[in-house]
Amino acid sequence: MLKLTFALICWCVVSSVVPPSSSLNVLGGCFNEFDFQSSTVSHNNLIESPGFSDGKDYKPGSTCQWLIESPNNTQIELNCIVELPQSADCKSDELKISTSGDLKFSDATIRCGSSSFVLLSDYNKIAVGLNTD
Repeated sequence: MLKLTFALICWCVVSSVVPPSSSLNVLGGCFNEFDFQSSTVSHNNLIESPGFSDGKDYKPGSTCQWLIESPNNTQIELNCIVELPQSADCKSDELKISTSGDLKFSDATIRCGSSSFVLLSDYNKIAVGLNTD
């Protein structure tokens, strides 16, 4: 098991499945940062909280969204490690995932605290959001 030493982070590896060699389109970033990304990757990609690759905690007030899309008739696997503050109903800092790809997150699974999990998209899109206080 990977033990993370950063207090305030989250990161997810997104991979296409069925078939595993499909390309992924990743669109998104954090609106208070200049790290907006739009890319097509061959098989998997890392999405992460701001500052993660530099070994830093994310900044308060971060709002990040990513939409990951794979070709029709494929699904996307999201494998995440989350180290966020625990709060009642995750109202402080939250990671939201819509397995339908809904950027309004009306059907989202909401995570906070410390956990790792794997989710599979319903179809060929998945949306991920990070909001911090």
